[in-house]
Amino acid sequence: MTNRQLELVKLLENNGSLTIRELSQNLYISESTVRRDLAALEKANLIARTDQGIIALKRDHGGVSLSYSLKTYEKEKRLIAREAVKLVEDKSTIFLSSASTTMFMIPLLARKNKLTIITDGLEHALKAASLGIKTICIGGVVIPSGKTASGLLAEEMLSRLHANIAFFSVPHVSPTGNVWHYSAEKIKIIHAMMANCDQNVLLCTTKIISNIAETYLVCHTDDFDRIVSEAPLPPELPLKAARQDENAQE
Repeated sequence: MTNRQLELVKLLENNGSLTIRELSQNLYISESTVRRDLAALEKANLIARTDQGIIALKRDHGGVSLSYSLKTYEKEKRLIAREAVKLVEDKSTIFLSSASTTMFMIPLLARKNKLTIITDGLEHALKAASLGIKTICIGGVVIPSGKTASGLLAEEMLSRLHANIAFFSVPHVSPTGNVWHYSAEKIKIIHAMMANCDQNVLLCTTKIISNIAETYLVCHTDDFDRIVSEAPLPPELPLKAARQDENAQE
């Protein structure tokens, strides 16, 4: 999702329903641009058209579809995935949080030796297993759009597992270091993974860093041991003590 599309969704969430003309006027963009963005957001199950206008759909459980997310900032995410895999040692156990960036890591992880992947992503698990990687998919309530599992069963299973390194990706990060998500259930899974891992890594394209916030605060950037991005991060972004982030470079 682009920053403009995120602004559009936030505008709808705050106003209930708006027409294409009203969205155009509020965002200072053409009506044709609004229509293109709405088409993409409708496909991702984020908005709906009604007799009164356009409305935002609740994202607490559904969220953005994985297929849509895989096409958003794809070049940047592939660069990040390539750098992130360099942090993985042979014979290690990895938490992969269900996200498009971590999905791009899986074919590269298949080149490592004797890995174990633990994930809440259903499609992540199928992809990893099909490539011959030992894979543990946590149970729980299935969320079809994100192709993920969550809930008490998932959290309980994660509390009984341990990983050497975990990789996370989120919808939004603020310049002051707040890490945001639109799903309260997903936050619980992230926290459960972070609590049972030796090293936590945030995969963050610089495209998602702005002052536009999501609904739920996950944590802060300095709670992660490392941040991997496709370009230099803003200098004001709080980092873990005395450590510079490693950025993926083209």
